[in-house]
Amino acid sequence: MEGTVIHFRGGSSIGKTSMLVIAGSVWGGPRDQGGLNGYKQSWQATANGIEGLAEAHCNLPLCLDELSLVSGEDAARVAYQLAGGIGRTRALKSGLTAPRLEWRVLVVSSGETSLADKIIEARTSNRHMPGQAVRFIDLDADAARGFGAFDDAPKLPDTPDGGTPRDRGAALARDLVDAAQACFGTAGPAFVEAFIADRNDSLAQARLLIDEFVGRHASGADGQVQRVARTFGLLAAAGELAIAYRVFPWPEGEAVRAASRCFADWLSDRGGTGAAEIAQAISHLRATIERHGASRFQTAHGETIRDRLGFIRYTEGDTEYLFLPEIWKSLMAGRDASRISRELAARGILKRDAEGRPNRKERLDGLKGTHRVYVVSLAALLADGGQDA
Repeated sequence: MEGTVIHFRGGSSIGKTSMLVIAGSVWGGPRDQGGLNGYKQSWQATANGIEGLAEAHCNLPLCLDELSLVSGEDAARVAYQLAGGIGRTRALKSGLTAPRLEWRVLVVSSGETSLADKIIEARTSNRHMPGQAVRFIDLDADAARGFGAFDDAPKLPDTPDGGTPRDRGAALARDLVDAAQACFGTAGPAFVEAFIADRNDSLAQARLLIDEFVGRHASGADGQVQRVARTFGLLAAAGELAIAYRVFPWPEGEAVRAASRCFADWLSDRGGTGAAEIAQAISHLRATIERHGASRFQTAHGETIRDRLGFIRYTEGDTEYLFLPEIWKSLMAGRDASRISRELAARGILKRDAEGRPNRKERLDGLKGTHRVYVVSLAALLADGGQDA
C-alpha cells in the first residue's frame, strides 16, 4: 500500500500536537532527537526539505506539526509526493540526473487549516483535487464530546464537579505528553518483533482484518472511498495485532472501533460514498445557476443578453437550463467533462437524446438551425444528493 497523510484539523488547544507527540513516542523521543519535541517534526520546511524528512523516516511514521507553516504553493505537490513516495527529479551540475529520493511513510499531521484551504491560499489558481483528498485524509480533530481530541477525560481532583470538560481534556493531554517524553521507543520495536516471529500468519491476519473493514464500511463504494477505507483498515489491523501481541493494553476490538469512528467522520465530511469529482461538479453547477440564473440565461423569446451563459425555458413542473458545448466544457474545466456528463445523464440531471447521449439537438432563439446543447433539469439537480444517487 502507498503511504498516506492522516491530517487532524481543528482549533488551537484541543490536543492536536499532543496526539503527534504520543504517536511519535511509539518509535522515539527526546533522547533520539534532542529537545522536548522528541520524534515530532514540523511542516516549517520547503518541499525539498520535507522530501528529506520523508526519506529519513522511510518505513516509519512521520509526525508533522502545524500545516499552516508550509506554503500554499508547496502544499498540493507535497500531498501527492508524501503518499507517492518519490521525490522530484533533479539535475547535477554535470547535467546528469541525480538519484531521486524514495520513501514509504504514513504521515500523522496536525494544523488549524485543511489542505484545501492551504491550496486556496496559493498565489496561483488551484483546486483541491479528489486524488489529493484520498492521499491527504483530512479529519476534524475535535471528537465532539467536549474534551477536545478525546472521547473522555478523568475528573480533576479538588475541583468542583471534577472540572469542565475542556479543562479535563487539557489536563489529560498534558499527562499523556509527560508520559510520552518519559517512556518512548519501546512499543514499535516490540510490535515488529512479534509480527515477524510468525510473519506469514501475521500478514494473513492483517489482510483479513483490512478486507473485513473495507467490506463492512465501503462495500460497493467508489474506488476513492475504498482506498481510504483500506487505509483505516490497515490502521485497525495494526492496532488489533498490537492488542493480540500484548503491546497495547486495550480490549479486543478497540482499534477497529476507533478506526471505524474516524472513517465515519471522514465519510460524513466528504458527503457520501460516490466519486468526489461528480459531487464537486454538481456543487459547481448548482452554484453557477444560483449565482447567475436570473441574469445570464436568455429566455426563449427574450432579448440577447451580455455575457450569456446559456438559455432558460420553463416547462410544466420544471425549469431547464441549456448550455452550448463550449460553455459546458468551460464549466467543467479541470474535470473529466465526458465522464461527468454521462453520470449526470444517468442521474436524470442532463436530459438525453433519443440515442441516449447526454446532449441533444435543440432550436435556440436567435441562433440559426439546431445546436447540440446540454439540457439541465433544475428539479433533478436540486433533488440529487450529490454522491449517493
